[in-house]
Amino acid sequence: MKTIAFMSGAAGAGKSASAVTLGTKLALRGQAVCIVDLDRQRTSTFYLNAVVDPYDDEQHYVGDVLLRRPKVKEKGAESRRPPTFLDAIQGTQVDNLFVIAGHANLKDDALALAQANGGQRLREAIRPLEQFIDIVLIDCPGELNILATSAIAAADDVVMCFAPTLKHADLMDVWDTVDDMRRDGSSTAEVAAVMPCIIPPKRQGGFYGEIMDKMQAVPAYKALMTPQVRQQHFEPSAYSHQQPLPIHAPRSEVNGDYDLVLEDLDKRGVTTPAAA
Repeated sequence: MKTIAFMSGAAGAGKSASAVTLGTKLALRGQAVCIVDLDRQRTSTFYLNAVVDPYDDEQHYVGDVLLRRPKVKEKGAESRRPPTFLDAIQGTQVDNLFVIAGHANLKDDALALAQANGGQRLREAIRPLEQFIDIVLIDCPGELNILATSAIAAADDVVMCFAPTLKHADLMDVWDTVDDMRRDGSSTAEVAAVMPCIIPPKRQGGFYGEIMDKMQAVPAYKALMTPQVRQQHFEPSAYSHQQPLPIHAPRSEVNGDYDLVLEDLDKRGVTTPAAA
């Protein structure tokens, strides 16, 4: 089982859309994929039409598992046990695609997890998914909190997403954190790809092109840069209809961009084609 963390320097860089779209494409080619939504904005959860009520003992989201809340009542047991990802996992409208839902409560959960020194719990929680999942995609928060560093600890590879704005093109804090965690032994992950997202057409002005030129001028970024994903109305439309882009607009140009990205990730060994 491969675990890939989708990260960005700030919220709104396209990482959730990328995780859902690429996860859907992997599932459509026959691989069992689970998206773990660590973002309190719960974009992936909404996108995949997942429903969770954290106050219902029959429903579980990622925070319940990481904080080991005793919610599961098994037949014949006197006490409740904490849920696992096997309890929390939900199917989606796409065959082979599953999700562990996020929730707005993750903002407070991050503080509680830090107090519990729970930085390695995500890695432990993912392990049982090996029974039937081929690839885990972690949709990380748009900030470097303990949930983000937990994702780095759990991941084999990190894909960094950025949009061509000053805020979204600053990836150094994330990159340095990945390197620092490798050095101190808390993670074996490395940055395996840099993915340009939400790229507007050139007619919208030269500023965006200048940002891209600056990114290309950094050798580390240039060596890992995937094909670009353009800005196109089909993507927000897919989100609002709660349908992954390959289902909602399979013939759109932006969906074709993701095909090229996946082909690039296959070549880099980040993803692997499904076995024949």
